[in-house]
Amino acid sequence: MNRENFKSLILISLFALSIVMTGVLLKAKNPKVDLSNIDDSADYKIDTETIFYPQGFSVSFGGGSYTGIYDEEDRNLFWDEGVFILKNYLSELDLSVINRDEWLEIERTRGVTFKLPFSITLDQLYQVLSLDKISSDIKSKKISTIVMPSSSEDKIYLGNLETGEFFRLKGKNKGETIGKYILNIENSNFVEYRRVDDVLLFNPVEKESAYNNEIIPVTKNKEFPVIKVSKEIKFLEGYADVELNAFLKRAFGDNMDFIKRIEGLDGSIAYVYGYNDKILRIGANGRIEYNDRLGDYEEIRNVEFSEGLKIALNTLAKYGNIPSSLYLSEYEENNDSGVQEKKYYFDYKIKNLDVLSKNMINGHAVEIILNGNKVISLKRDIKQYTKTITMSEVW
Repeated sequence: MNRENFKSLILISLFALSIVMTGVLLKAKNPKVDLSNIDDSADYKIDTETIFYPQGFSVSFGGGSYTGIYDEEDRNLFWDEGVFILKNYLSELDLSVINRDEWLEIERTRGVTFKLPFSITLDQLYQVLSLDKISSDIKSKKISTIVMPSSSEDKIYLGNLETGEFFRLKGKNKGETIGKYILNIENSNFVEYRRVDDVLLFNPVEKESAYNNEIIPVTKNKEFPVIKVSKEIKFLEGYADVELNAFLKRAFGDNMDFIKRIEGLDGSIAYVYGYNDKILRIGANGRIEYNDRLGDYEEIRNVEFSEGLKIALNTLAKYGNIPSSLYLSEYEENNDSGVQEKKYYFDYKIKNLDVLSKNMINGHAVEIILNGNKVISLKRDIKQYTKTITMSEVW
């Protein structure tokens, strides 16, 4: 064997040894962990209807008196009945257009108003409620508010203040249940609300603002608690190694020989596969980020809104628990490149309070991006409840 061949053999041997040692060192972090019992192929069955949940509930008692509903039990009662009525009415789809003045008059009548977290198309609404296909001429219409009068008459109303489009939806007699719930609220010690334009004086031009039709409290509000939260992911602090290994397996599969472990100056850790093909980053602040680059020859297919939502939720469930209060708070879609890019944003509540943190992603707790049917990015910053602090403790 000549000298050049011998050098080549040594270099190849050293390269192979470095690959083996990289895998050994990575796996040696948790030598007692058995990954064989982690079911990475599990399909997490999530009811998308539970993710579609209004974030504004208000009741009109008629005569200009209103209240907001914040109690979780009351909200669930109203929305369970509301979804039942909405699905029945949408199934028949006897839809007609009304004008803005008619809409404002309906909002003043005795009933309940549901404000959605974002404007949703009728097509997306049908999908998330598992209804049959909607006719193409109205499928792109967007709504953000649903009004259900308390009377048993056969009408509910859908509207969007931003686009100025309002609809009357007719169906079967919807019964007295909504009216009974409103009566229960009215007989309780509720906080009274009034419309802005009823409380403040405006000139005719100013009164055209949509914000003047919002309701605000005019009686003393009850004390809201302050909650203390902590980061959800704690295995960077030296425990929960099984959870860390489960995350690695879900991100990279069983073969971890080509994964690099990079520690950031802030204490965060990134696991990188190949040439940045896949990256799992676990922040010291508890935030999780996963990126999966789309391969040049990788086959993907476009999916509808509801299927993409299920894929997003299924991926989210693989990197920690899904809060029971999780809801879809925003949705964006881009078709410019020929491959549909879908962005799903989620938020959640603890003790009926929205959880906000400085680590939020574009103002949300979770962001998941799909190219076609493939998740290419996940960012998750979810906190855990620690304890409730009263206002007297704060001050």
